[in-house]
Amino acid sequence: MRTLIDNFVSGYLGEPIQEWSDKYGNIMNIRILFVNGFFTTEPEHVKIVLASQFDSFEKGPVFFQMMNSLLGTGVFNSDGERIGRIGSSMP
Repeated sequence: MRTLIDNFVSGYLGEPIQEWSDKYGNIMNIRILFVNGFFTTEPEHVKIVLASQFDSFEKGPVFFQMMNSLLGTGVFNSDGERIGRIGSSMP
């Protein structure tokens, strides 16, 4: 967690994830506090999550609230029903 915070303040936020991907592989489970986060840098997985099987990967209200100020209501922060609901404050 310290590495992520340091890079947020002084560097590129995604840099540690790229380093971990190079070291451990394309799929990682990173536990931050009490939340499991799954990260992938595998291009085919990214394609599946963002395009071909988008509806199978719900982000949910917690992710939406955490990322809303950064990502808004666009595709990267939306479950299918939210797309196009500009100005929506809750999922």
